[in-house]
Amino acid sequence: MNKSVMSGVRLIALSGALAAVVGLGSPAPLDAQEAALRKSDIVRLLSGSTYTVAEVATIIGTNCLSFTPTERDYNDFRSLGADAAVVSAIEGCVSVEGPAPMPRPVPTIGVELEADSIVVVAGGEASLTVVGQLGGRPAEGVRFVLRGSEPVDGAVPEWRATSGFDGRATFRVSAGTQAGSQLLTLSVAGARLTGARAVTMVTTAAEPSGLFAPTGPLSVDSESLDLRVGVQDTHGNPVADLAVTIVRGSDGETVGQGTTGADGLLSISVPTVKVAGEQALDVLSAAGSVGTITLQSDARPATIAFVAGTSQTGLPGRRLAEPVVVTVSDRAGDPVEGALVILDVSNGTPDDPTSRTGADGRAVVRLTAGDDESRPITLRALSGGAAAMLEIPVRTRAGLLAESLSRGDRFRATGNTAGAIAAYQEAINIDPENLEAWVSLGETRAAAGDLDDAWFAFQQALLINPRNAAARQGSLDTRPPRTLFALDVWGGKTSDNGRDAGIRSGEARIYPTPNVEIYFTYENALNLRHPYLTRGADDVEGFFGGVGLRWGSDRQYMTSFEFGKREEPPIVLADIGTNQNSFTFTQDIRMDGGAEVNFGGWYGRWFDQDDWTVFAEGRFGSGSSLTIIPSVSYGDQAGSSFVGLTSLARRAPEKEFRGGVRIRYESPSGWGVEPGIAFGSVTSDLDESLDGSLFDATARAWASIGKQARIQGYVRRQSPPGTPSFWTVALGIGFAVQEKVEQ
Repeated sequence: MNKSVMSGVRLIALSGALAAVVGLGSPAPLDAQEAALRKSDIVRLLSGSTYTVAEVATIIGTNCLSFTPTERDYNDFRSLGADAAVVSAIEGCVSVEGPAPMPRPVPTIGVELEADSIVVVAGGEASLTVVGQLGGRPAEGVRFVLRGSEPVDGAVPEWRATSGFDGRATFRVSAGTQAGSQLLTLSVAGARLTGARAVTMVTTAAEPSGLFAPTGPLSVDSESLDLRVGVQDTHGNPVADLAVTIVRGSDGETVGQGTTGADGLLSISVPTVKVAGEQALDVLSAAGSVGTITLQSDARPATIAFVAGTSQTGLPGRRLAEPVVVTVSDRAGDPVEGALVILDVSNGTPDDPTSRTGADGRAVVRLTAGDDESRPITLRALSGGAAAMLEIPVRTRAGLLAESLSRGDRFRATGNTAGAIAAYQEAINIDPENLEAWVSLGETRAAAGDLDDAWFAFQQALLINPRNAAARQGSLDTRPPRTLFALDVWGGKTSDNGRDAGIRSGEARIYPTPNVEIYFTYENALNLRHPYLTRGADDVEGFFGGVGLRWGSDRQYMTSFEFGKREEPPIVLADIGTNQNSFTFTQDIRMDGGAEVNFGGWYGRWFDQDDWTVFAEGRFGSGSSLTIIPSVSYGDQAGSSFVGLTSLARRAPEKEFRGGVRIRYESPSGWGVEPGIAFGSVTSDLDESLDGSLFDATARAWASIGKQARIQGYVRRQSPPGTPSFWTVALGIGFAVQEKVEQ
């Protein structure tokens, strides 16, 4: 069968099928109204197996549609297998009138764009909405097309959107990666549009992400440099109107600021420094780092020299007492920063064989001498093309020791006390077990009136040789007298508690040996040994006795135990008060460098309840006269507020946290002051009126009367929660009995 016969058969079949589909099975010819396809007709054609997709496209193009497809209709057709030919036939379809297909009238759609321009960041997208009107009503189901005027990423952009029931269609307009502008034009297939149909799209640069200028390291040959800095985004677009700051990377100094032009460029002059090799300038914006400009300095080392640490002597295997300092200069004699210094050392070991010069052109090197006593430490420093040599002699320990002792003796004979002390100390550093050095140091300090340090030097000598006559005599001559007994008595008054002035504190201390302290204390309001017990204005009497033992190789530890009894004040005249037994443990630790820390706990037992407090205190010297004393305590105890409270609350323990600091100054002439301040927080389980903050300020002052007595003053201002604020003022006198030192 030939092709013409096959075509004829196929056309007959198509005509019959069309009649069956559209005319519900009637073989008679269709009129124009009956021939237009409904959506259900197209669904049957696409879902059946009788015709190919190409043949369905021919049927649609021949008969057209009786409806206007929506975007949902297009999606339905595609899901049934409609290809581009079917879609094109639908879009180009015209309705038929009468027995022959006739072109449909071109509808007129009024359109309104909600913006006449849109701005999009390169690589981003924006929204654009169009509103369509058809015959005075919203144009529903209209498929709008928005086309660009310029290629974007190699192709002219096109976007599609279908209007909803309100006639509004929204485009998601995606910009390319290239900054610029173009005209976007609106159209609808098979319709005429009235109103504004064009909008301008401006694509701006994205966030700055790098530099496109300068393109390489720049040579620095003067004190300033003219730069053209170009900033670009991630897509290579120049970033205009960007405020930038230029910071020198070596020291963080800002060397320039400005704003880029339309071409993304900023012209600026920045100061430079003479730095050997590379240096960096960081370009910053408000969003962060943009990039780095590398500068290459022509500053080259011309000379190198050893300028410090050159006159010392090394000990075999010992670190040199002073660092060796090298300076590097350029041809103009100016220091070169950042120059690489390489150190070649024989009979010695540097901490680091390479280093860089600082802003002053100096590099500092620390060295350890070798073990060979027969030859010096030889140093060869290299930087660029410059070199320098240095020799540091290595002496035996015995030779250096003899030299230091001899130098100390010469200084001492000529009255140069400071030089003699330094020389003897140097000898001790060389050999800490040298008896002669310790004795000579003690004798020199004693002659200068520094008896305490002299006694310490003699004591060190006696540790080396307890039978050395000079050390024993020097220790006797300079030993400070030991206190055997001490007594302090205080009298004073506390405001607002209705009590008369009287004895407020007394304490006797006995020292049977240098390592043992025994004390007996009476307290009535001051609580100098137990400051954490004062919280309120009442005079609570207490009697305490304790013993302290100092122990350890350097007597650096002291452990104390105390037993006491406190009695609350009578609430009325007939009352006798209620007693409380108390126990205290304190541990004191003296650290290297003179700092001390003590901590411990206090426990008090009423007949019906327990009180307790834990505490810690430090003593940190600052110079020879100033001591800083921080303290902290936490406990659950009644304090010293009784009168005026209900019987339920007056001995009820309150939880208290207190922290403070005192500053002690004691002059060499024997007077001193010790102001302090503390803050606390109190919580009561029984009486909310006792909750709150505590303020406690104290001050002590004293002055010596001779070597064995002193007068003292004390003042306190406290504001406890729930009870009135009060003052306590007291005056005291102290005496001491010291052993007689046989000279």
